[in-house]
Amino acid sequence: MDARNGALYLSKRGWLSRMPADFRRAILKTCIWQRYEQGASLFLAGDPPGGLFGVAEGSVGAFTRFGAPDTPFVHVARPGTWSGEGSALSGQPRRISVFATTESLIASVPLSSLQALLAERPEWWRHIGQLALQTTDVVVNGLADMMIRDSGRRCAAILLRLCDCRFSDNTDLSREVMVSQDEMAALANLSRATVNAVLRRFAKPRLVELRYRSIVVIGTEGLRKIANGK
Repeated sequence: MDARNGALYLSKRGWLSRMPADFRRAILKTCIWQRYEQGASLFLAGDPPGGLFGVAEGSVGAFTRFGAPDTPFVHVARPGTWSGEGSALSGQPRRISVFATTESLIASVPLSSLQALLAERPEWWRHIGQLALQTTDVVVNGLADMMIRDSGRRCAAILLRLCDCRFSDNTDLSREVMVSQDEMAALANLSRATVNAVLRRFAKPRLVELRYRSIVVIGTEGLRKIANGK
């Protein structure tokens, strides 16, 4: 995927696709496009304030600066995801670290460009607020998932969240979750052996399909019933 196709994708998927057309065009016009190799960092917690970023291709993982130093990454964002609004709202350094979990094409909106747009059109702050609320929903959803004691239910909930269909199906997006079983174990705070056993149990009735470094979610309704304890 090149920058042109990346812009087309982001104009049709995720937060930006739901924003007014003039705002959407303005954001995409300011984007700087960069391809990241697997494992490369987009930015680190404590870095100077920065702007927005959108995932056009691939996936990125987020580490929080809160908690113990060995806290694993807490979420994997898929194509169509935007984030980075924290610095625009607070003017403070980055609060999370973000790295590419696969080779990824990222659209970045420099903070200076974003501030210029918002100074010219202050009513557009509302759209940044909507992005912040969306990010908060993901964080709260992740916290709720981690409070599920049963390992099978927890894994089902996390898989659904990672493919953006935790509470209802999303037919616009691929249901391939680009995480390895080791990464899934870190996200679920479980051992790899436990996660492997759970995923194999899910694979038997074709609720998921296990691939190399990815998991395809097939039976969303079945997984949703498991996650909800039904």
